[in-house]
Amino acid sequence: MLLSPAYAAESGVSDSTADAAVTTAAEAQSVKLVFASDKTLTGANGDTVKEIFKSRLDALGYKDYTLTVADDGSTITVEFPASVQVSHLADYLVQPAAFSASDADGRNCSRY
Repeated sequence: MLLSPAYAAESGVSDSTADAAVTTAAEAQSVKLVFASDKTLTGANGDTVKEIFKSRLDALGYKDYTLTVADDGSTITVEFPASVQVSHLADYLVQPAAFSASDADGRNCSRY
């Protein structure tokens, strides 16, 4: 599944340094990261992406955020209070995950 930058769904100020649409609501109450998906984020797909985002945000110590999948499943939005710096989060949230294992000697276990 590929998540990529999306346009901001609401009017506001866009931060082009992030790899996602970053929107500050006109009343400066929140900041949103909006990601578009190449696959529809419904059912298990949507739940999986939300869990990955939640796990990554929790690991960084973020507690005050809201995750929302669009009704049509085309985007996922992460909303933060306006005081939170988010431009560094975009790349981290959509980074592909890879699993590797090695034995005590540092050898790659996948070749066994």
